[in-house]
Amino acid sequence: YSPPSRFVKTFMLKAQSQAMDGVVDDGISIATGLINTVHIVKGAVPDETPDPSKPEFTQWATIRVVGEGKRDFMWRSYDNMQWKRLDLTSMDLANPEAKFESILVFDGTHGIMDVAMQAM
Repeated sequence: YSPPSRFVKTFMLKAQSQAMDGVVDDGISIATGLINTVHIVKGAVPDETPDPSKPEFTQWATIRVVGEGKRDFMWRSYDNMQWKRLDLTSMDLANPEAKFESILVFDGTHGIMDVAMQAM
């Protein structure tokens, strides 16, 4: 799980991916798959830190979509793997007086949706 080995793995897998150029949903699926291959779970890396209560793991992941009128920033956390999206084109970023609220990366949920009612 060294950073260089994770980089090389991602580079090689991306080079072999079958994403269709210009298809955003396809790119998001490929990016998600690549990110999943280098995700570090708690306990997977031998703990060499003085504080074992702070293990090395992937705390969050991000995807940025830019182009074709899109400027999206997406993120997910270790506990909640559901992607959240922030559409930057809908925000008045050029206005110095604009006010924005902070958004939690770690929302305390796992993002699991019960779909039992849809199955009935």
